[in-house]
Amino acid sequence: MISENSPTPASRFQPQGVHGPSQLVDPNASRWTDSNWRGHTLEKSIFYELHVGTYTREGSFDALIQHLPYLVDLGITTLELMPIAQFPGSRNWGYDGAYPFAPQNSYGSPNLFSA
Repeated sequence: MISENSPTPASRFQPQGVHGPSQLVDPNASRWTDSNWRGHTLEKSIFYELHVGTYTREGSFDALIQHLPYLVDLGITTLELMPIAQFPGSRNWGYDGAYPFAPQNSYGSPNLFSA
């Protein structure tokens, strides 16, 4: 039996870490405004793998946002954020993700992706 304080394996957010209770996240709450954006072809894409926890002093999604113009100026067209899945602790390489659908809680809430 799963208690109300136990995490669910399909969690989309673990605000208190891997051993805390899961928080419900409504995936339809975000109103995307970029329906006309088509992106770049693979041939014209410049990928940049970015470690969320070490790229900024704060190590958060929110702190990363202010750096996006700099990355665009470098010519970066595609970011690969890593690690992203919830893992034990607050800083990690992310290879031991415990909740693949939940972004790391020390980086910020899933709502920051649609802000």
